[in-house]
Amino acid sequence: MKRFPKWGAEPADNPRNVSVVDFHSSVAVEAICTTAYPYEGTVLDKVIKQQQRIFVNDVYTLNSKSEITLFQHEQAQSCLILPLKAEGKVNGMLLIFNILENEIEELSETIEAIADHISQAMEKGRMKASVTKRDRELQSLQLIGSALSSSTFDLEKMLKYTMDMIQGAISVEAGYLLLREESKLKFAAAFNLDMQILEKMTLLRGEGIAGYVADSGVAVMTNSAQDHPRFSYIIDNKTNIRTESVLSVPVISQGKVTGVIEIINKKDGYFNEEDKQLLKSIVSSVSIALENARLYKESIEIAQKERGVRKLFQKFVPRQVIDKIASEDEKGKETLLEEAKTLTLLNIDIRDFSPLSKKIGPKKTVDMLNYFFSVMGEIVFKNQGIVDKYLGDGFLAVFGAPVSSRMDEQNAITAALEMQSMMEEVNRYCRNKFGEEFLWGW
Repeated sequence: MKRFPKWGAEPADNPRNVSVVDFHSSVAVEAICTTAYPYEGTVLDKVIKQQQRIFVNDVYTLNSKSEITLFQHEQAQSCLILPLKAEGKVNGMLLIFNILENEIEELSETIEAIADHISQAMEKGRMKASVTKRDRELQSLQLIGSALSSSTFDLEKMLKYTMDMIQGAISVEAGYLLLREESKLKFAAAFNLDMQILEKMTLLRGEGIAGYVADSGVAVMTNSAQDHPRFSYIIDNKTNIRTESVLSVPVISQGKVTGVIEIINKKDGYFNEEDKQLLKSIVSSVSIALENARLYKESIEIAQKERGVRKLFQKFVPRQVIDKIASEDEKGKETLLEEAKTLTLLNIDIRDFSPLSKKIGPKKTVDMLNYFFSVMGEIVFKNQGIVDKYLGDGFLAVFGAPVSSRMDEQNAITAALEMQSMMEEVNRYCRNKFGEEFLWGW
């Protein structure tokens, strides 16, 4: 009896193929350990489905391409195929060549014991590899999440860093990130591909696998990319890469697809569900970072507009003040700034606002301040005052200019007391709307 070879029968990443994971022989045999072989319809398929050993008396009666390659070796005559099972599932097969049929019963206990030991060893190895891989993936996710959450809102740098981290987490030949612009997808970042070429390209909605993912919002994973009904050669033709396998995941923000991350040609096997879930987790962090960048850009634009308005109108004034200025101008009098007046000033400043603004971010900061200033400004105007300047998270109110009265001091005090009484209502609104409230006191 020749020494036996052992093949892996059902890799988790592609259940239609088998590959040789170990081989022992007392005679010279051509090496066959580097290729995956389809097993459907072969004698191996029967062993997997029946979960029972099968004896092949003459290996030259087998006629499929995979069977010829795996079984028909020089000096090979017969073969005993034993399933290697773990938790009721066949994870591999043990093939023993040139064993006589009458020897099987005599060696049955020994052969079964060997098969059991191999099964246990394979399962332990698989579990250890799975735990190690999962730990590595969790570390990658933590790094990516931490880096993106503390990003500087530089979109180009953030996207490049994202693709670099994906390349480190999943071993693939290439990858790219597309962002949606109206009905098109534009390449925003990539690795192992020429961005100068990609930047000149656009994909239409529904074009290729990436276009389909952007249009449907559904991830696609295929290890036979060119057989996929949505496959397009547009990227292959432009980049001289041959796409064999694809994992494509939509980037979704606020219920809308804003882009697609697609990686191609896994190096160490086939894409599987673990790869899909890992990329989805990474994309979730990317979605949050992209949304933060968008909100940051909006808040900057809002701030710029506000600065423009404040530059034109340094103060908000009640109607009687506008009437006073207009009437003086109509009479041709000099500017009101030359008048000497006794003024009453009221200054308000939100307590501990800096930590709050860091906590809630720029978008909520602007919205909360707008609401606060509208309420407090109205109180000032109602009591015959004007808002002279907005000072970040506070403002300076003036009573007695340009229109003065004997009630200026009393009006300022009344306004301050009304502000204090309004804080409960202001904070109730902010808790409901923004989940935060203002700190206040004298």
